[in-house]
Amino acid sequence: EITGDAVFDFTGTDEEVYGNCNAPTAVTLSAIIYSLRCLVGHDIPLNQGCLTPIQVIIPDNSILSPSEEAAVVGGNVLTSQRVTDVILKAFGVCAASQGLLDITRQSRAGREPQQPVMAEVVFTHI
Repeated sequence: EITGDAVFDFTGTDEEVYGNCNAPTAVTLSAIIYSLRCLVGHDIPLNQGCLTPIQVIIPDNSILSPSEEAAVVGGNVLTSQRVTDVILKAFGVCAASQGLLDITRQSRAGREPQQPVMAEVVFTHI
């Protein structure tokens, strides 16, 4: 039963960036679906059909709908989480109030196994 429609309007979103934090439209749509599934309180299909009553407005060549030349790998995690936070906050849900998690990656490099060079890279997006 459809009881109402919704509009997710991302007008005013910044233009795509040189770095890799751009999110393809599919990632933005996934963040919308995830947020709605969290808010509904019961299982809904995880398919395109759950977006039928929803109008999504995303400016072209923006960080949420970048050009084909734009780097996008960081948008799959960082930007999609921020989109989720914004949607949940727009609905007044406090669960998203702490923002994004930290992503940590450790790498080893070196010629001597007894003395590896350790590097830790931590990305934090708030």
